[in-house]
Amino acid sequence: MTVENSPLAKIVADNWAEIEAQLRVIPQPADANQLLTTDETAVLLGLSPRTLVNWRQDSRGPRYLNIGNLVRYRYADILKWIHQNE
Repeated sequence: MTVENSPLAKIVADNWAEIEAQLRVIPQPADANQLLTTDETAVLLGLSPRTLVNWRQDSRGPRYLNIGNLVRYRYADILKWIHQNE
């Protein structure tokens, strides 16, 4: 299966207009290295936080960091993931 034909690519493609709208509405971090919570990332991507949890368990979605017991997403990694899955 190629990335272009993956279920994840279809989800991003089907929701791209909403994702773009969210990117315009949500304040952009001044620093591309800013770390976002799962909830903040979910809002940014127009997804439920549970979807991100499931994706992490399936090794899908944007790259994330484990900092102790915390999960964080670097803003730059979120943008990179969006562009890779257009």
